[in-house]
Amino acid sequence: MQMKNKYQLILTSILSFSIGIIITILFKKYSIFSLSNSINVEVNPFDVLGMALTFFVAFYVTRKLTKDNEREKAEKELLISYFKDFRNNLKETINRILEEELFDTIDTKSKLKILRKTLLSNINLSESYSFIDKNSNISKNLTEYLTDLWELSTDKPRPDKMEITKQDIMKKLIQIDEEIFKIILEINKK
Repeated sequence: MQMKNKYQLILTSILSFSIGIIITILFKKYSIFSLSNSINVEVNPFDVLGMALTFFVAFYVTRKLTKDNEREKAEKELLISYFKDFRNNLKETINRILEEELFDTIDTKSKLKILRKTLLSNINLSESYSFIDKNSNISKNLTEYLTDLWELSTDKPRPDKMEITKQDIMKKLIQIDEEIFKIILEINKK
C-alpha cells in the first residue's frame, strides 16, 4: 500500500512538473508578457521576525493550550460523573429504604454514612480543583440536605407518621437532586 502511494506521488510530481514546463513554454511563445532574467532577493528582518512569531504562536496554541483544554474538560467530565453516580446511588438507597421501610437499621446508617463521605469527597475535589468556590452555598446546602435526609432515614417513625416521613424524605431527595444539578452547572461554567 505504501509503495503504491509512493509511485502515485512520484507520478503526480513528474506530471505536474511537465505541465508546468509546457505552460511556461507556451506562455513565453504566445504572450507579449516578459519576465526579467534576474532575481532580486531581499530579506526584511521584520518579516522574518513576524513569520517566526506567527509560527511560535501557532505551535503554542495547537500544542499547549489544546492539551490544557482537553485535560480540564476530562477533569470536568470525571467530576460530573462522580456527582451523577452519587445521585444515582443515593436514589437507589433511599428508594430501597422507603420500599422496605428499613428505618433505623445498621445497614441503612452504614450506607448513608458512606454516601455522606462520598459527597464530601466530591465536594472537596471540586473545591480543590477550583470548579466550585470553597464553602459555597451550593455545597453547604447539599451537605445540610443530606444530613437532614440521613436523620429522617435513620429515625424509625411512628406508624401514624410513616407517610409524612416518606414525603419529607422524598422532598429532601428532590432538594439534593436540585443542588447536584446546580453543582454540575457550576462545574461546567469554569
